[in-house]
Amino acid sequence: MISFAHFRRRPHPASGFSMVELAGTMGVILVLAAIAVPTFINAYRVYQVSDAATQLAGILQATRFEAIRRNTPANCIIQQAAGVTNIWTDSNKNSTEDPTERQIIFNGPVNLVDAGNVPGTAALTAAVGVSTLANVSLSNASLGFDQRGAGDPNSVYALYITNTNSPDAGYRAVIVFPSGSLQTWQADAQGNWHFLK
Repeated sequence: MISFAHFRRRPHPASGFSMVELAGTMGVILVLAAIAVPTFINAYRVYQVSDAATQLAGILQATRFEAIRRNTPANCIIQQAAGVTNIWTDSNKNSTEDPTERQIIFNGPVNLVDAGNVPGTAALTAAVGVSTLANVSLSNASLGFDQRGAGDPNSVYALYITNTNSPDAGYRAVIVFPSGSLQTWQADAQGNWHFLK
């Protein structure tokens, strides 16, 4: 005989969230987002500055390798106008940016800045171990490497990068030694420098 007892069970109310539970969950999500978003934005700005320094060091290194490969001096040209910085390896020595030459462009808030706008440059000079760091003119400059890959025998150059809209992202410095070797340094907004690579 078939029992219909299991069909006479009590109906369950519709399951789901109550308005109080939903409001509590949304409140927790909003608090976590309010804490996480500013931290994420700052981390992204720090990343942008670091990436720009890596690109700058990369094009300087490429210019040096180009000089060694061709066994002839090569220049890295830096031109800044209206907040846009063009940097390229001048392979054919015509002082003109050609499509076939390696190049980078900084055109946003992350850009090269003058040493006067960077805190702790004296501390960086001491940390690098030189008496002075020559600053590169950003309006029109050329950093040259000879056929052996050596730079200017009389100067150690420093190029500084930051986020001009958010200096709390810190600063980076790319140092070019007379031997042609490069170093990258990092500083916080107060100018406390430490060696990266």
